[in-house]
Amino acid sequence: MTICRGIIYHKISDDLLNLCKSLYCKLNDKKKIKNFEIRFKRFNNSKYCLTYPFARSAFLSILKTDKNIRPGDEIILSSIQIKGMLDVIVSLKLKPVIVDIEPNTLNFDLKDLKKKITKKTKVVLLTYLYGIVPNLDKILNIIKKKKIILVEDFSQCLGGMYKNKIVGNFGDFGIYSLSATKTLDTYGGGILVTNKKQFFKKNLIFHKNLKSKNRLFLIFKIFQSLYRNIFSKKILFYFIIKIFKFLNFFGYKNYSRFLGKRNTKILKFIPSLWFTSFTSLQAEFGSKLLNTVKFYNKKRISNVMKIKEGVGKQFFPTIDKDSFNVFWQLAFINKKSEKIRLFALSKNIDIARPSIQLISNILKTTRLKRSKNIYNNLILIPSYHSLNAIEVSKIYSVIKKVCRK
Repeated sequence: MTICRGIIYHKISDDLLNLCKSLYCKLNDKKKIKNFEIRFKRFNNSKYCLTYPFARSAFLSILKTDKNIRPGDEIILSSIQIKGMLDVIVSLKLKPVIVDIEPNTLNFDLKDLKKKITKKTKVVLLTYLYGIVPNLDKILNIIKKKKIILVEDFSQCLGGMYKNKIVGNFGDFGIYSLSATKTLDTYGGGILVTNKKQFFKKNLIFHKNLKSKNRLFLIFKIFQSLYRNIFSKKILFYFIIKIFKFLNFFGYKNYSRFLGKRNTKILKFIPSLWFTSFTSLQAEFGSKLLNTVKFYNKKRISNVMKIKEGVGKQFFPTIDKDSFNVFWQLAFINKKSEKIRLFALSKNIDIARPSIQLISNILKTTRLKRSKNIYNNLILIPSYHSLNAIEVSKIYSVIKKVCRK
């Protein structure tokens, strides 16, 4: 029995079909794109929705269309973050301000957030890391008093809620990434939602100026999804995990070269690809996949509850009572995390280190010891929807054995 770290949320047959379609289909069918935007905003209970080539493009649109945001103004974001958001901020000559995180929610340390807000703070980017929803009342009380724009990045928390209200609707904007391994994955793409008509109209101008996507890039993204999908299947992954064991045996524990090493160089100029449009093929596929999101969330949450119960809830972050968390990935923070990862590997379970970067390390002027300590002890336990009861039992038994030593 082998268990991989994560999966693609759609079928190999979907990839093969869409790969064929991508060779000849019309890419800018506005009716299909509009239909997907309507369906997504209804799913997320938002009033307005726009599609983009990336979530970072949606973030760029927000910052670029607000005339009150000028070079030198400050944008607050948390320390574990995709670098693309940092690239957007720097390219617009804005100042990124990194806030420390706390271990229970992997979200803002509230004391540090208060301290970092100044008269130059214009935007706070709130990221629901790994599908965990923090106490939003406390965060909103700090931000709203200052009349700061709040952007919620719910890319890892689709369907998450706080006090029965869906995330992405608490701030001025919500953004979602439709990239690989997300619960809703359309071979890349991004979404902007808002409940404010004036904000929608501003961003609509930016949105209308997006250029048509290169067909070859879309074909490449679908092909990339196809081979990831194939190699995460149990039969092939059996041989991949043998390679990981071989590397461990010879003392090589850093697999970043094999798994796609992240670039840490900050972009000073935005690539033209970020200004391309979402395609109708992606939109049509996204409309189909929206029907599966609630089912996948339910199954994944069930697996998470079983793992936490099996290992012992005290070993996991404490969750806010008013939050509904979708656990896109099950975060586990412990000083024994590396021992757990290696022991699990010996039992044919591949547990991942975080691929999302610690951007406080990328910005050499920022040093956050607490965030660094969390990041260095963080692993992501497999809990995806397709795991069966035997596999879930094996996962928590292996983790429990190391934790209780």
